[in-house]
Amino acid sequence: MYSYNILSKLFYISQDSPSGIRRIEDAFSGRHYHIIVAKKDDVAGFKDSDGYWRVSVSGKNLVTSRVVWVLSGNNLKSGFVIDHIDGDKDNNILSNFRIVPICINSRNKRKRITNSSGTTGVYKYTQNRNGKQECYWIASWCENFKKRTKSFSVNKYGEDKAFKLAVELRNIKITELNASGYDYSERHGL
Repeated sequence: MYSYNILSKLFYISQDSPSGIRRIEDAFSGRHYHIIVAKKDDVAGFKDSDGYWRVSVSGKNLVTSRVVWVLSGNNLKSGFVIDHIDGDKDNNILSNFRIVPICINSRNKRKRITNSSGTTGVYKYTQNRNGKQECYWIASWCENFKKRTKSFSVNKYGEDKAFKLAVELRNIKITELNASGYDYSERHGL
């Protein structure tokens, strides 16, 4: 990440900019740097395919929320990330940021596109054992930085009941973890 000294020569914080920052001066390109690609006070950055605003500095793409954080005179320690409190990647106002460890930030994540169960932390697992297919619904959660799981056999409980038991256990575990300060947000898995 670039320092305040470098970034403050290129950008300034702007609450009316969708990226959170604007350019301090014109930006040029071309062989002789004579083509204006962005003007002074223009919104700095572009929206990437992941939905975050980014800005290019010396060929590196930086997330603009980090640029806003640094321009505000703050540092970002290794292993920590900026979490958008309201979950809106477009809201790059300093008051919408909190600095959290990566593991806590992941507790805000939406349900994965690949989730086929409809419930975060619950998935189906099938294996062949001695020529017989065994199927389970598994509840998973993270506790003390370790993945924990409990499986419910479809062969024993039936499809619907095994799934229901896995979902119930997952919800119980998340409630217990939050009571212990694990900080899963209400947005987790939506």
